[in-house]
Amino acid sequence: MKRQISGLVLSVTIAAMFMAAIVVRPLPSIAQTDGGAQAGTTTEKANDLEDSFKDMESLDTESVEANPVAPDDTDDTASTAAPSPVPITKVYPIPVPLRGGLDHVANGVATRNAGFGTIRLRGAPNGATRVRAFLYWGEIITGPIAVTQTVLFNGVPVTGRLIGVSPPPCWPGTAFVAYRASVIALVTPGINGDYRVSRLPSSIVDGRDPWLHAPVPAPTPLSEGASLVVIYSHPSVPLAARVFINNGAIMFFGGVAINNPLPAPVPNYSTLKHTRLGADGQVGSSTFASAPITSERTFLNAAQIKGIGSPFNTDSDWNGADGAPLNQLWDTNTSSLFARPVPPGAMNYVVRYLSNGDCIVAVAHVLSVK
Repeated sequence: MKRQISGLVLSVTIAAMFMAAIVVRPLPSIAQTDGGAQAGTTTEKANDLEDSFKDMESLDTESVEANPVAPDDTDDTASTAAPSPVPITKVYPIPVPLRGGLDHVANGVATRNAGFGTIRLRGAPNGATRVRAFLYWGEIITGPIAVTQTVLFNGVPVTGRLIGVSPPPCWPGTAFVAYRASVIALVTPGINGDYRVSRLPSSIVDGRDPWLHAPVPAPTPLSEGASLVVIYSHPSVPLAARVFINNGAIMFFGGVAINNPLPAPVPNYSTLKHTRLGADGQVGSSTFASAPITSERTFLNAAQIKGIGSPFNTDSDWNGADGAPLNQLWDTNTSSLFARPVPPGAMNYVVRYLSNGDCIVAVAHVLSVK
């Protein structure tokens, strides 16, 4: 069962449930309660690049103009019939020629014990043209894994494909699953706006505290959160700019190094923007902060970009900010750097996470260079 419980008044019964959940979870090489206590040692896979986001794509102005359509997984008929067993994929026309290079903007919402929420997307400049828009979401499940899943985005059914499976991040369950759908047809022309997600699989839908309000733990499915990533073109962005996306689901405790292979070389650039999103970040238990949990650090190749010791941002990295103060347990975090930790010409980059007291699932990395 998840999280730092010192300082909280919890019943013996709930504590017993915590321990029972820990005993039955099939998490080889993870030796911890995710409650701040550690039993044995934790193996950091910081030098093990078998952890890779191999589902990858790359976009620039030239590639979009050569094929000016975007996939669209929305079902705008809003049919009441049973969901299709495969995504309803259409195409959305992109107005070309584009008036500039590509960049991205992202935000998310935590949905634990709710299954719904509002993504407040901001940051796209006036006059931007959307060229791709992806909705990501994830949950902890017990039982069979579906290769597609249909949820509602602004009230319209969208069907996403499975992009990753991992062990659950130290809550009871058999797996964490992540999905992605293209929702470009439902993103407003100005891009910035409030976007509601709903019908995410959740056993509880009243938004109760995951740590303090019974049942603890809640039964699966446990909805974790959702993120919206929009790639846009704008005249302020150099034409040579490029956006890379890598998807997957990798659970870690202690640390991990995630390799991101790239389908095209990194062009020469002056500014780098990196977004990472995923499940189960937090500040502690409920709204109670815990220093061991909030001491995460993030490295882009050899450069530390977040956490204590970073010259760019000393804030804790995976802190559940998408749902503060509740529900926590989901993060969409973007760093903009006037530095080049990923060298021009590179065909991959490595994101290294250190997390002393938290189980986390990384779901996607988005890299813009311009």
